[in-house]
Amino acid sequence: YNLARGDGRTIPHEDKSFGIRNRAKAMIAEKGADKVINATIGSLLDDNGDLVVLSSVDEVFKHLSPKDYADYAPIGGIAPFKEAVQKAAFGVHQPKGFTEAVATPGGTGSLRNVISNYSDGGDKVLTSDWHWAPYNTIAGEIGRSIDTFEFFTPERTFNTESFRAKVNELLGAQESLVIIMNTPAHNPTGYSLTLEDWDDVVAVLTEAAECGKAIALVVDAAYIDFAGDEEEYRRFLPKLENLPVNVISIVAYSLSKTYTLYGTRCGAMICVAKTQEIADEFKRVCEYSSRGSWSNSAKVAQVILSRIYGD
Repeated sequence: YNLARGDGRTIPHEDKSFGIRNRAKAMIAEKGADKVINATIGSLLDDNGDLVVLSSVDEVFKHLSPKDYADYAPIGGIAPFKEAVQKAAFGVHQPKGFTEAVATPGGTGSLRNVISNYSDGGDKVLTSDWHWAPYNTIAGEIGRSIDTFEFFTPERTFNTESFRAKVNELLGAQESLVIIMNTPAHNPTGYSLTLEDWDDVVAVLTEAAECGKAIALVVDAAYIDFAGDEEEYRRFLPKLENLPVNVISIVAYSLSKTYTLYGTRCGAMICVAKTQEIADEFKRVCEYSSRGSWSNSAKVAQVILSRIYGD
């Protein structure tokens, strides 16, 4: 009997990355670490292959009280975390305008909430042809699908014209559009959009927004602190201020990579909106979606980040 309903989804027997990771670990145990290269690891390891945890994070973790890690956090996150995570994500380049942060279980939770709230069932979500494969899983799980533009020109620069064509095509076919732009340090290519690339993105979306439809631009910034100088690679953020009122920018920020807190599953989605009303709507709908999926995010990582930024 097939009791579970497919509902149009293609569900594999195992996740590709974690399935290969498990087989690599088993092979290492059998053959030895010097015989196997595990290329699936999404964690920072030292030269001996052991997990690296930042000493600052470890010290705060060791001195937490039970109420710091065992109590519920509010659905949207504790207030000190929502303040600290904006400092962590934006640095000295916080955009002007109206921002709100909602805690999520990693960057994945941010993407899930954006797609759920800023697209309709059956819609296509736009990203680059080179992209992190779980985007397809996240979209497909809630009745959407991924469509792509060509990320690079033959000269290996950002393909503005392909991006423009796909944005206009999808806005002509649906009432709203979610765009996932994974930068800086794009997974899997490593490419970071230049400031000129960002000028092109803003120009394309400003022109496309004249149709009056809602556009949500998600900056998947999971690897932002691995791109290079932390301030240099945040210089694009103020450009988000220049987008029209019907384009909301949302930064998907993860504590997993930058703070070596993979297992705590903590991140945040941070909006940059033209009006307070749009920012308030973002907070309300995303907290509602959180309640209907994972409910509260883990409190422990929120407290850790708050303590680090408060000291």
